[in-house]
Amino acid sequence: MPLVNRWARVVLAVVVAIVGGACSSGSDAPPREPTAAEVEAAAHDYLKTVRAEVVSVMVKDGHLGLYVRGVPEWPLDTFVDQLPVAVETARSMLERWPALADVDICGDGPWLPHPNGAKFVPAVRVQVFRDRLPRMPDKVATPADVMRAGGTDRSLDYFLEPRIVAESASYRAARAAYR
Repeated sequence: MPLVNRWARVVLAVVVAIVGGACSSGSDAPPREPTAAEVEAAAHDYLKTVRAEVVSVMVKDGHLGLYVRGVPEWPLDTFVDQLPVAVETARSMLERWPALADVDICGDGPWLPHPNGAKFVPAVRVQVFRDRLPRMPDKVATPADVMRAGGTDRSLDYFLEPRIVAESASYRAARAAYR
């Protein structure tokens, strides 16, 4: 009889391990992409800091695109000045959602032609990639830091529309600090 009890305990332990493991596997669920509402909530501080509203959110195949418009319309310097906040927001989204491979945050250029009724034409874009995070500085605090990260060590990508480059005093100051 002791042999039967021992086998019964072994079988019971295996069943408990299997069933218990299945019940506690909530943390083992594969990472998921965020919903548009979750993205907007996560971007709340960014939107408030830079005085912007969400035009649209796109989440597809590991890519998150957040498209914003300044309210009121941003002066050209704001397109440059908001870059570090956008980078840190994108970084925090990558940390929050492991299913994402990259995050880009784009600002609409209201002076740009919006063909065929387009709601959005980017004048500024910053894109942060999960696989480049180890190369990024611990903190991106200034527009010059963004330029350095995008230029020297290629840990992120950024784009500024030519009018911003030509006319923004913030851009000229950041370029001088970057050099």
